[in-house]
Amino acid sequence: MNLRRSICCLALLALGVACKKKDAPQAGAEAAPSTSTTVAAALGAKQQSHGRAHLPEGCDLVVTVDWQRLRAMKSMKADIEAGLTDLMDPNGRDAAKKVAEFLEKADIDPRKDPSDVAVCLWRFEQFEQGSSPGFVAIVGGNFRPGAAIDALDTVSERIRAVVQQVGALGTDGPSAEVERLEIGGVKALLDKDTGMLIAQAKDGAFVVGNDREGFEKALTPGSAHTTYTLSPEPAGLALTKSGAPLFARSAVGSPFAAAATSFEGGHVGFDDETLRLQARFGEAKHAELLKKGMESLLTSAPPGIAEGAKIEVQDKIVSIEVPVPEDAMGSVLPLPGTVAPR
Repeated sequence: MNLRRSICCLALLALGVACKKKDAPQAGAEAAPSTSTTVAAALGAKQQSHGRAHLPEGCDLVVTVDWQRLRAMKSMKADIEAGLTDLMDPNGRDAAKKVAEFLEKADIDPRKDPSDVAVCLWRFEQFEQGSSPGFVAIVGGNFRPGAAIDALDTVSERIRAVVQQVGALGTDGPSAEVERLEIGGVKALLDKDTGMLIAQAKDGAFVVGNDREGFEKALTPGSAHTTYTLSPEPAGLALTKSGAPLFARSAVGSPFAAAATSFEGGHVGFDDETLRLQARFGEAKHAELLKKGMESLLTSAPPGIAEGAKIEVQDKIVSIEVPVPEDAMGSVLPLPGTVAPR
């Protein structure tokens, strides 16, 4: 499982990843509202929701994306725009046309309406058994509650079309069998081919997941996100204390192996110029161990990186800032369907 690709696929899935442009009205003529826009408006006004607020308890790893700040980053803007433009091509394959129809019916502008994405993953031991861990992804923004699910429900093939269009399912195939459910007081759709559940929470946030229990928890905003130390950067990844075994396995044979025994959580994030990492430990000596190990690794870093790096330890917390060249930053979070960073 390519985590970076999966995160982008999930985000673009919930955002709709396409937009159908309307022809401009003739000069002097008054444009008539489309039927789909009228239907969406009848469902009520748009509401602002926040993806992080829907994170459930029990996450081992949390990925966060500030969609608007990410789109504005110089190192990401061109590739993101290229990907959206390609996905919004009205002359594209049949799946793109279905997604365009979905977005129009749901009254979603994938550039302006989404605000943030939060992804929760747990049960990493499933990797060792050859299956996927549990996950739930939430997209917050300015959406009409229920409008998108009603749009998906009107033509069941759209749910598969959206998944295919973001690259999560490869080439076009037969229509998926979709089961309509009610979970947590809202309408939900289950794609039986992929096991994926999708719904809009009562505040309009999109929730997508593969585990019913975690999915239902994420439908209601709460305070669980305050127990995670999340990155404040445009894109970030946080490993919680319950995810410490993952850190321990990745540190085997490295200078940081001993530090893994008291790891209590941490996060890494980036903006246009800097990669920032913070890690917390139960013992101060392990914080110092990580600091020394990172200083050793930076001695072999490319010119300009080691000189600008900052590593500080305060009690049991290590904070690291590393400058990242612009040509390398674009590869941190690649979008499916976009060109390789130059």
